[in-house]
Amino acid sequence: MQNLLNFYQKWLGFKNFYHIIKNNTSKDTDEYIQNNNFLESMKIKEVSNNKSNNKIEVKKGDYRYDVPVWFGNLNRSKTRIVVLGLEPRHTNQAFNIEKINNKIFAAPFGIDRWNFESTVYRRLQNVYYHAFEELISQKEYFILFSDVVKFYKVYDVNNKNKINDKKAREYFNNINLEEQNIKKLFKELELIKPTHVLTLGNDNHKKISRLLKGKYYTDKAPYLHKIRHPARGGHIIAKKQMKDLFNFP
Repeated sequence: MQNLLNFYQKWLGFKNFYHIIKNNTSKDTDEYIQNNNFLESMKIKEVSNNKSNNKIEVKKGDYRYDVPVWFGNLNRSKTRIVVLGLEPRHTNQAFNIEKINNKIFAAPFGIDRWNFESTVYRRLQNVYYHAFEELISQKEYFILFSDVVKFYKVYDVNNKNKINDKKAREYFNNINLEEQNIKKLFKELELIKPTHVLTLGNDNHKKISRLLKGKYYTDKAPYLHKIRHPARGGHIIAKKQMKDLFNFP
């Protein structure tokens, strides 16, 4: 696990991201996720004056990073699952965890706030929580939530006309992933050695299949599974698909 943490820190550039989240979840049970599998095996240190619910100022030109988070223990789990998205989307600024220079770090899908008691407006996060609640409760599984492209540039702090989301998707579609990101994606997967990769939605599945096929994913190792995107009511179908895939009772 430490090799994976070192890889993320060197790649993305955060400092105390995981320690801040773990401290938050232990000290504020109403606001933050209380799943015992969350960031399991993470050794935390106390971090003063850096709670994520302290407002982090976001400026035009900053870069918002989603740092992968996990449930379960990588070292002992035979079932290792990666939930892989395309790129982060603009989200509630209250979800930001840490800022280093012009990089702002948060968890994918607001996972650290997957708690129905949270006071932060988080309807979309609750939809994802509903979809994955049964999966992340499996103590014998390791589940990591990540993206191919892990950041977007802030063009407007209020995301007027969804400009941040549009530019993020435009960047993903135009970037030469073969040179700039794909090698790191391969390294990420090699460190995890997943038994399953779950992609959310049709477009996502097509793009990730194209990126991985013939290099990491092959027809002889068909561990890539398309899951209905939880947004727009898809969480019910997504939950059933995962229930069938992993034979939950």
